[in-house]
Amino acid sequence: MAIRYGQFCNSVIQFLIIAWSVFLAVKAMTKLSTLRQGREAPAGERSAPAGSSAAAPKS
Repeated sequence: MAIRYGQFCNSVIQFLIIAWSVFLAVKAMTKLSTLRQGREAPAGERSAPAGSSAAAPKS
């Protein structure tokens, strides 16, 4: 049985190219959907994380 290093390397490189392309496509679609829905909050109006003391009423 022959060891086919060239074919293996070619398959790995093709996989990495396709994986990177899919990653960039998903990233772009996610950013586009958040911009279309207007969920980009200005820097001063970000809400505090759940459970933080900033959201608790003072008594």
